[in-house]
Amino acid sequence: MDERTRKLYRCEISKGGSTGTLSMSIFAFVPGMLLFVCNTYMYWNHNAQVPHSMATRWTNIKVRNQLFRMVVLSNMLFLATNIPLALFYSAFSVIFDLTSAVNLARAKLGQITLA
Repeated sequence: MDERTRKLYRCEISKGGSTGTLSMSIFAFVPGMLLFVCNTYMYWNHNAQVPHSMATRWTNIKVRNQLFRMVVLSNMLFLATNIPLALFYSAFSVIFDLTSAVNLARAKLGQITLA
């Protein structure tokens, strides 16, 4: 591979490599993060509104424990699904960006024709 080809490949790869990765990561990560924040807020907000009289103390403890379990499970579900999803999207995006950058460089060199 000559110097001109190497420079063109490097230029195309550097232009196309980061934008798609960032956007796909945000696309995968933001909805799960919103779920995480909403669940945590709901749990703490509910705890602030629970009355502390002796008559309802046991019921409130049970409700709090159930709500806490739901929030923990939901947040664990977020961590178990969304983070690998974001990593998968990022990896897919990097591969796609590199492939398209190489093809664009090859087209500029006249090695292939893009439809």
